[in-house]
Amino acid sequence: MVGIIIAIIATLVIAVPVSAYVANTRSKKAMEITIGNAEDKAREIIDEAIKAADAKKREASLEVKEETIKESNRAGTQRTVINSQRKEHRYRESSVAGTAGKTSTGTGKNFWVDL
Repeated sequence: MVGIIIAIIATLVIAVPVSAYVANTRSKKAMEITIGNAEDKAREIIDEAIKAADAKKREASLEVKEETIKESNRAGTQRTVINSQRKEHRYRESSVAGTAGKTSTGTGKNFWVDL
C-alpha cells in the first residue's frame, strides 16, 4: 500500500507541473494567435484609413485646382471685357476729341469731320 501511495505521489509530482506547463504553453499560443489576428486587423483598418484620407486629400486638391481654374477663366473673361470696353472708350474719346476742336474746314486732317 505504501508503494502505491509513493507511486501516486511521484506521478502527481511529475504530472502536475508537466500538465501546468503544457496548459500554459497552449494558452500563450492561443493568446498570441488572437493578438496577432487583432494586430493584423488593426493594421488593415489603419491602412484603409490612410488610403481613405489620401483619397480625400486628392479629391480636395482637385477641387481646389478646379476652382482656381474657374476663377482664372472668370478673371480672364472679365479682363477681356474690360479691355474691350477700354478700347471702345478710347476710340470714342479719340473720336470726340478729334471732332470737338474742329469744324468742317476741309483741311483733310480729320477724316470724320471732312466727310
